[in-house]
Amino acid sequence: MFDDYIKKQNTSLDFFKNAAKNLQELNKELKEDNDKYDEQQMEQMYKYYKNGGIVNEH
Repeated sequence: MFDDYIKKQNTSLDFFKNAAKNLQELNKELKEDNDKYDEQQMEQMYKYYKNGGIVNEH
């Protein structure tokens, strides 16, 4: 009786551990993407101000 309960609890615990791991990986990927976007924005702002506020698409 207790063995079944412990097995179910361990299965549940494993599920939540895997979910936490997957969320950590997703968070890392999102942070990397966000950092790239911020870097692109900073580069665009730098070019904008370097050109005296003129947007140069080329």
